[in-house]
Amino acid sequence: IVKPARGGSSLGVTKVTDAADLPQAMATAYAYDDMVVIEQFITGTELAIGMLTTREGTEVLPAVEIRPASGVYDYASMYTAGETRLTAPADITETQAQAAAEMARTVQQTLDLNGISRVDAIIDEHGRPVFLEAGVAPGMTGTSLVPVGMRAAGVDLAEVCSRLVSDAAHDA
Repeated sequence: IVKPARGGSSLGVTKVTDAADLPQAMATAYAYDDMVVIEQFITGTELAIGMLTTREGTEVLPAVEIRPASGVYDYASMYTAGETRLTAPADITETQAQAAAEMARTVQQTLDLNGISRVDAIIDEHGRPVFLEAGVAPGMTGTSLVPVGMRAAGVDLAEVCSRLVSDAAHDA
């Protein structure tokens, strides 16, 4: 996978299956950022794990399973209705779900993520979560991942926003 190091919506992401396609994939990624990441494509179950971090602590939401029809969760898969099936909680074992939640919590603590954040991972062929990236400003649209996890957890967005505003006012 070749992708811009920063940004969102999977813009500039290319799955390279032939080395001859690498230069074009690099050019595509560089169109979005001056730093590019090249990483091994990992086959498995793709997850998004939302987290809500306030002064009260961090709540890890149920993992959302991402199943793009194309096989790659790119811009078109994200924003075209019917191109991706999102399931929450993810269709993984309880052990895998716990490991993914613990990995997300470790990332949250290590990167000092606050407010609403998201960690993306893949459950690999051995059943282990592999960290892909973290998002500090995840989408909150009708096709976004964190709201799917919030609904699965029975979390009210208005209540979360109220807690975040209260935290901001307290810190001001």
